[in-house]
Amino acid sequence: MEHIREVLKRVINDLNEVLESLPKEKVKKEKQVEEVKQPTLEEVRTVLAELSRKGYTTNVRMILIGFGVSKLSEVDPKDYPELLAKAKELEDATKD
Repeated sequence: MEHIREVLKRVINDLNEVLESLPKEKVKKEKQVEEVKQPTLEEVRTVLAELSRKGYTTNVRMILIGFGVSKLSEVDPKDYPELLAKAKELEDATKD
């Protein structure tokens, strides 16, 4: 049993050494991916207001209903990126 403990300790130490020797750039890149900017309520409001000014108020309302709400202030902030994506789809579909 003692032999198994010693072998496991060596394996753990070897794994730690391998992890420490990995390039630090990979860790930085992964952190950058995680730090995607979360849109603010004001940014979302600006995009939707512009679509409404262009005559797509009904479409904007339908997008909000798709999120189960009737007002932008009721949208969960975690849904802002998806909401903006849907607004962009509408904007792209309505370009001349």
